[in-house]
Amino acid sequence: MGYLGLEEAERAITLGAYHQAFEIFMAMVESGEDPAFYKLCKMTLLGQLNDEERNFFVRRLFQDIEQGNGVAAFNAGVLYSRGIGFPLNLSKAVDMFNQAIANNVTEGYLALAKLYMLNREQIPLASTENIVSLLERGAKAGSVDCAFTLGKHYTQGDFLQRNIPEAFKFLYLAALQGHEEAKRSLMVIQALHPKDPFEQEQRAAKEMLYRIQNPYDHPDHGEDFIGR
Repeated sequence: MGYLGLEEAERAITLGAYHQAFEIFMAMVESGEDPAFYKLCKMTLLGQLNDEERNFFVRRLFQDIEQGNGVAAFNAGVLYSRGIGFPLNLSKAVDMFNQAIANNVTEGYLALAKLYMLNREQIPLASTENIVSLLERGAKAGSVDCAFTLGKHYTQGDFLQRNIPEAFKFLYLAALQGHEEAKRSLMVIQALHPKDPFEQEQRAAKEMLYRIQNPYDHPDHGEDFIGR
């Protein structure tokens, strides 16, 4: 079904034909097209599925999780963290995001880091060290958003100690992968620090990008995951 099915389902949503969109996305799920899980999760969050449709989607989600589908686990994590479709359960959200990470869904790194940042009092593992570790590992696994998020927090010095060289390194990594806001942030840093070429940080970012693009050249590229 592919792109045409996705386009047709999006058009149905625009027209308010939610049941039609649901049927198209479920057909895409049946044919193994993972993006449909994201779309169905979004429809669940927006209240666009009726009870029967939502329950059917949830059952299928767990069926795929049991078969090791990381995208399904990621979406279950989102629903558990929001308390929509599932009862609110931060512990299960952590577990689902970790399953997503273990199955190479890089979005899981940022989602889990954000969950920790927003619920530091409720989640024992939500330490600054673990948050930074998740974002770093996500950036090294190819998550542009993780790289940008790290660069932003190192620049702001909010929950992390302000560190401009580290900020530059991760913003540069994000910029190399096309992140427009990262490019603008780099321009600001360079304007404020005109005498520092940040050559070492640029080399480090380029090396990380090389490892992302050529993972089999670096057997140590694989990462363990935390949060169990």
